[in-house]
Amino acid sequence: KAFCSFCADRIWGLGRQGYKCIQCKLTVHKRCHKLLKVVCGAPQVNQNEGPRPDVKYQRPPPKIQDGQDYIGLKDSTNGESSDHVASMEVVTGSTNGNEAGRISLEQFNLLRVIGRGSYAKVLMVEQRTTQRVYAMKVIKKELVNDDEDIDWVQTEKHVFETATNYPFLVGLHSCFQTDSRLFFVIEFVSGGDLMFHMQRQRKLHEEHARFYAAEICLALNFLHERGIVYRDLKLDNVLLDHDGHVKLTDYGMCKEGLRPGDTTCTFCGTPNYIAPEILRGEEYDFSVDWWALGVLMFEMLAGRSPFDVVGGAENPDQNTEDYLFQGKVL
Repeated sequence: KAFCSFCADRIWGLGRQGYKCIQCKLTVHKRCHKLLKVVCGAPQVNQNEGPRPDVKYQRPPPKIQDGQDYIGLKDSTNGESSDHVASMEVVTGSTNGNEAGRISLEQFNLLRVIGRGSYAKVLMVEQRTTQRVYAMKVIKKELVNDDEDIDWVQTEKHVFETATNYPFLVGLHSCFQTDSRLFFVIEFVSGGDLMFHMQRQRKLHEEHARFYAAEICLALNFLHERGIVYRDLKLDNVLLDHDGHVKLTDYGMCKEGLRPGDTTCTFCGTPNYIAPEILRGEEYDFSVDWWALGVLMFEMLAGRSPFDVVGGAENPDQNTEDYLFQGKVL
């Protein structure tokens, strides 16, 4: 819950709420960053005047927000709000002879809340006609406030569809909308996430870590072969089903449409898992997922992050930068 340093309004949105300067920690809306003149990380703002054609405005370098799991920052911005959410296809997923072709909220019993984030809530639900249990991700439309956020939602929907029926990825059952909310009905995975199991066991046996890593490799390779960079591999996003098999979830940071040799440059991810090329602001490809897998494997075996610093910075992303760019060793 941040406020814009230019207009003083709260910064809302889904995965790309705004920008934060890497030097001075200034936070601004996407629509406001063009009104700032930034010199050596120190903003010079005149709130009584708009952008001047004779002045070159510099976009503050994006930085992961302190106190948040992650913030994804799109390369292109346009501050315009859009109503294109209404055009999103609202019913997808599997239907059979026992299921109605049109899905609505009335077809589900809402059991309990199993997750809550800054923009969405995840519920455990039961489909009334089949008594099958699913997870339902609920997104408020008021937070889908521009074309970038709409792209974000559409990408997550497409990846859920792509993942359907693949054994190591959480897939989509259906999606629909009401006047105020978007709904993704997805697989419910009952075994908890790796973060939960790591907190109970502190670290995993080598054979267990090897088994999980192998299935994660298969899941990442499946996405990469279809031109998708995952970009948010972490303990929280690795779920275990009732048989102990891995299922990756949360496709909000995914990037679609990459062909062999293509790169992207969006600054996004989770502290401690971000690859060096992302931190350096360079273009990158599928390799950033393999870096994150290496970090995750270290955590499973050692019971801590490779970038935990005794007496280090309070911000985990700063600890990561210290290790990578100041010559510190594990």
